[in-house]
Amino acid sequence: MSHSKRGKSTKAHPTIKPIKDDVDISVDALTQYAEEHPVFSFEHLCENFLRPSKESPDFFQDFVKRLHKLGELGWKQIRTSDRHSFGMEKIPVAQMFPQMPCCVTEDVTELSVFRADGANRVFAGFMRDKIFFVLFIESNFGDLYNH
Repeated sequence: MSHSKRGKSTKAHPTIKPIKDDVDISVDALTQYAEEHPVFSFEHLCENFLRPSKESPDFFQDFVKRLHKLGELGWKQIRTSDRHSFGMEKIPVAQMFPQMPCCVTEDVTELSVFRADGANRVFAGFMRDKIFFVLFIESNFGDLYNH
């Protein structure tokens, strides 16, 4: 596959065709990323969530360690892990307390949530291909939604 100077593919994504020709469904093979390792982006991070934790002064250090571990595991292990361990879960946008940033359009109904540390504080965002875009980091338990 050829790549442009910015690393983006210049060819169309291959698709997996459905078994029946009369069914209008296809799956983008490159969005599966089952064997890939996650990449975390803070491009859309809401900065007002970057405040010290009242509950744990070492929260952000623990959070970076969690990101490192998630990066080592890869998406396949993350998807099979329990949500209270290294897995993730979906939370409806309507249950979230903060206002959504403009990158979250009206058609988005839920965000993916990971545990940010062992005390069940979370970080939330969305996935595009193998990149997870972090929107919110819950340094104080309950800042994002009722757990």
